[in-house]
Amino acid sequence: MKRFIFIAIFLSLTILGCDDGENLYDNEVVVGMDCSDGDMNVGMSFDSNTVHCGKSGNLYFGIEWMDPNEGVYHLERGMNPVDLYLYSNGDEDVVVDSVWTLETDSVKISICEKLDFSNSSIKGTFCLNKFEKSIEKDYVSYYDEGDKSQIKFSHYVVYSKFNSYNALCVVESYKCVLLYSCLIRYDGTYNFSSIPSLDGVKRKNIWCIDL
Repeated sequence: MKRFIFIAIFLSLTILGCDDGENLYDNEVVVGMDCSDGDMNVGMSFDSNTVHCGKSGNLYFGIEWMDPNEGVYHLERGMNPVDLYLYSNGDEDVVVDSVWTLETDSVKISICEKLDFSNSSIKGTFCLNKFEKSIEKDYVSYYDEGDKSQIKFSHYVVYSKFNSYNALCVVESYKCVLLYSCLIRYDGTYNFSSIPSLDGVKRKNIWCIDL
């Protein structure tokens, strides 16, 4: 009988001990996709509800050849011939949204408006992209970590949709490839459960068809 009472008390304490309030990650979803289609006309768009492939929105990430005449030259030398850019059409709905890209350049970091979010798994600072109607494309710099032989094709960005959601994304661009993985929170916070990874994204393995 005493053993039964002890077990009952133990189970009750265990159940109460696990109730630590609201789960921070109940309002988080994961999305990811390979947007590649064999050419350079690919993009990753933000809309009022989520992130998706395409260039249909007023704000999206796209890719283009760094130098169309030297694309093959760069590929042969193992270099990335592709620029990743953030496009904005200056629409008033876009202006109230915010996009923060990860920077590792100390000069850029010193003069940028910084996001109050950091994670020990990511080296760098998220800086605000300021849109101007006269500027349609804002090119995203590749990370400079002091070793030019290590070319990184992935970029981290945080997107904040006004009165809707916050998304932490990793975007990869190389040749005719563009894919992404995002953690999206709908509670107005930046309490992301982890750092998004492209490991779980099913790759189409479509490179440049006409190169």
